[in-house]
Amino acid sequence: TCALPICYNYTPHVTWAYLHYRATPNLSLRAGRTTTPFFMFSDSLNVNYATPWLRPPVEVYSLNPFTDLDGVDLLYRIPMGEMDMELQGVFGQSAVSARSASSRLKNVRGIRVGAAGSGFSGQVGYTRTQMRLQWNDIGYQALHDLLVATGDAAGLAALSGNDSNAEFFSAGFQWEKNNWVSIAEFVKRRVGRYISSSHAWYVTLGYRFDTLTPYLTYSQQHEDQPAFAASVNPALAPVVGLFNNSRNTAQQTTALGLRWDAARNIAIKGQLERVTPAPSGRGMFTSDQAADYLKPATPATVLSLSLDFVF
Repeated sequence: TCALPICYNYTPHVTWAYLHYRATPNLSLRAGRTTTPFFMFSDSLNVNYATPWLRPPVEVYSLNPFTDLDGVDLLYRIPMGEMDMELQGVFGQSAVSARSASSRLKNVRGIRVGAAGSGFSGQVGYTRTQMRLQWNDIGYQALHDLLVATGDAAGLAALSGNDSNAEFFSAGFQWEKNNWVSIAEFVKRRVGRYISSSHAWYVTLGYRFDTLTPYLTYSQQHEDQPAFAASVNPALAPVVGLFNNSRNTAQQTTALGLRWDAARNIAIKGQLERVTPAPSGRGMFTSDQAADYLKPATPATVLSLSLDFVF
């Protein structure tokens, strides 16, 4: 998968490994490695059978690539009539490595409030953390060498390093009634430096015809601040532009999909998408070639099929 824009080679690793202590019927403490609570479907991202889509909308789910957290979390459940409310507090650290970058979150502090019942589930979450992001791709190296040559210490500090703060906010819901399925989610990533600040959202509407569930999804991602916003020598503007364009993953997608629950534990999915990158970037279609970011972004049509199962 590609995001930020980083292309990841998946290597299997332990994603859940924790100790669980239930202090009261409603209060639980976990310590070890758990999933990050950044998105509404964070707990089921590795079980694609559990979600209606062929894949979660990438405009939203690419904004935070950290999938597991090493630390502690506290869960408190409150029965509220036909619904249950859950409060979750988290503290810990996380890391992700890729071909063109490595990043680490330290002192992750987050809170999530969720509610579920009567066909409805929703959550709101906020996380604040310290972030390290080390780029090593060709675009970073070119800009880095020019800043070194011009003696721009401030520019170098804003390019890649160990000293940035980051905030992540998310809110979403899923509601099912009379065979209708509606899902919506909004997320916002605000970062001090090293990577762009962005926000994204999607809306999905589907209808269940027995074992068939057709659905329509519209999603958008917008860049709020480019990855590199420091003031530098005007002569470096073309290189800065290429660097920022290569990290601008803003795009919009309209997706039409169909899920067929062929058996009790098997789902066959198909999805047709029309993807339109933002004019100043290439969306999720990233490249290692700087020349590609000089070309106008063009829409693309993507057809995907999948077989999801649980056992």
